[in-house]
Amino acid sequence: MSSPVFLAASITTSTLSFDGTSTLTFPALIRLSRKSLDSGSLTSSTTFGVVKPSTSIPWMKMAVSITCMVQAPGKAFLDFRRNETGGSMRVDLNSDLGESFGRYTLGLDEEVMKYITSANVATGWHAGDPIVMRKTVRLAKEKGVAVGAHPGYPDLMGFGRRYMKLTPEEARNYVLYQIGALYAFTRAEGLELQHVKPHGALYNALVKEEELARAVIEGIADFDRNLIFVALSGSKPAQIAEEMGIKVAHEVFADRAYNPDGTLVPRSKPGAVIHDKEEIAERVVSMVKDGGVRAINGEWIELRADTICVHGDNPKAVEIARQVREVLEREGVKVVPMGEFLR
Repeated sequence: MSSPVFLAASITTSTLSFDGTSTLTFPALIRLSRKSLDSGSLTSSTTFGVVKPSTSIPWMKMAVSITCMVQAPGKAFLDFRRNETGGSMRVDLNSDLGESFGRYTLGLDEEVMKYITSANVATGWHAGDPIVMRKTVRLAKEKGVAVGAHPGYPDLMGFGRRYMKLTPEEARNYVLYQIGALYAFTRAEGLELQHVKPHGALYNALVKEEELARAVIEGIADFDRNLIFVALSGSKPAQIAEEMGIKVAHEVFADRAYNPDGTLVPRSKPGAVIHDKEEIAERVVSMVKDGGVRAINGEWIELRADTICVHGDNPKAVEIARQVREVLEREGVKVVPMGEFLR
């Protein structure tokens, strides 16, 4: 992932012009995506105050409190969640739930559901079954938690953590099929389907295989282009989805270590999963408020945090979810479903 680029800016009473090669985020701040925009202008009927960007903070700070319009030759996006340092002031907390199957029980769904705002519900291929799916949807409705589909490889025995080589057509249809399965239950319970988050090995494969990522996103779009696609923060799949006009929730992980390139350290390697609750809480605050975290080698990496994942199959999932939510709210961050600020 490339670092954000600082932009030269000039200002008048009605127009802030900028140039550079990189996504622009506001009203509080402005940034450009290296591959999205070459030049453009932000216009409004209000005079803006601009603080020159610091070399230590890759954001252009602006004293802006109104909705503005972006005029540019490329694509830009609006972000109404951030504070003056680039940190998110509203964030979603998600967990993978409904992953029991038949007589096998996995996770503490009812307890975890007390603290999260979005549930990624297994759709029957890597875990879950019709009974579990409906029970999980009902529980989410009872707790006021938004629901999303969590499709994976057809791999019950391996819990969807084993890579499978799929053709683009297979990937597209597999995802479409699984979204439809969960939708039957959300519709029956009078709930809206909010998002789609691929599971396990499929989630990781999308980061490495552009053709696969595009096929999965097309499967989501086939069902409903208004669904939010949950992707690894700053990853290629996130960029592809944005280019296709699909809303993206950039996801960070509370209990996982990162490589210097922004990818997750494989579970097979030492230190990949973080178990210390205090360390997890500190990292979450850093990702949300400071816009980044230390990689496993100590290097600082920048991350956009729209949604934070707390793994429901972690033995300390309930404690972690509770602590993460408490520390965020203590820091003045509102924990709300992603659909409240990304749609």
